Amino acid sequence: MICEDAGPKPCATGVSFIEHTSAGTRNGTKGSATFQFDWVPPSTNVGPITLYAAGNAANGDSNLTGDHIYTTSLQLTPATPVAPVVTAGNVMSSATLAAGPVAANSWVTVFGTNLSATKRGWTDGDFTNGGMPFSLDGVSVVLTVFGAPRLAYVGYVSPTQVNFLLPSDAAATGYQVQVRNPAGISTPMPMTVQANAAQMLTVDGKLVAATHGNGSAVGKTTPAAPGETITIFATGCGPTTPALTPGQVPTAANSTATLPQVTVGGAAATVASATAVPGQPGVYQIAVKIPADTANGDQAVTFQVGTFTAAPAAVTIQK
Repeated sequence: MICEDAGPKPCATGVSFIEHTSAGTRNGTKGSATFQFDWVPPSTNVGPITLYAAGNAANGDSNLTGDHIYTTSLQLTPATPVAPVVTAGNVMSSATLAAGPVAANSWVTVFGTNLSATKRGWTDGDFTNGGMPFSLDGVSVVLTVFGAPRLAYVGYVSPTQVNFLLPSDAAATGYQVQVRNPAGISTPMPMTVQANAAQMLTVDGKLVAATHGNGSAVGKTTPAAPGETITIFATGCGPTTPALTPGQVPTAANSTATLPQVTVGGAAATVASATAVPGQPGVYQIAVKIPADTANGDQAVTFQVGTFTAAPAAVTIQK
């Protein structure tokens, strides 16, 4: 890094430059090369900022002849926060994208406008000592229950969509959901939390998200076989034993307090286990043995925890 005013870094005044070392010349490399660096924007709005870049396509003979200089620039305009707007019916299960009840430790999606000025999911840097983030880029989700506010765990933000995880100890009752960003907070929208409201995760809204015993995905071209035990993934399967720690990424495969009931192709399937997925907040894994007489093709999968039956999905079977 070089300061135009020749002062200490970080540069206090003038233009800041960044250049590569001699090793970065990459002598002998043909075609393009990529350089990556981190830039921290000003903490306050100083108006549009222009980034300039200059590249030297050199022939490596250590003189100025035969070299070509290319320049470019990019202007960044500060995003102006606008208060978020969420309309009725736009709070729903992330697994089904349909309105309806959800359960504790479920992924929930909110659709609206002006929800966030950025678009991204959480990264490793958003976690502190295994604790899940309450906000991403200044966007948070406020849950009001029994007249008291509580923050959810935000996993994804965009201008039109926010995904959040309900706490694993969320009470089964009515909630009010609001999205908050630096410019304001949305109108409260109702959400019903039930003791049981598990949903299967899917890869395309139809085929259940599942893996073979070796960890490879079950799908159209990689079907499951009759008699095979596969792992189905779901969200909101309820409490575990021992209980999950609210706000912490699960580190162990804690078993669910209630074993799901699963059918494949209309026949009851044996469920060997159902646990939280270590390292994957809000996700459960269910070991299911496909009935031995299941026919070939896409077979309906039903999934029930307690008295609640999940939205239908399918699994491809091939003998």
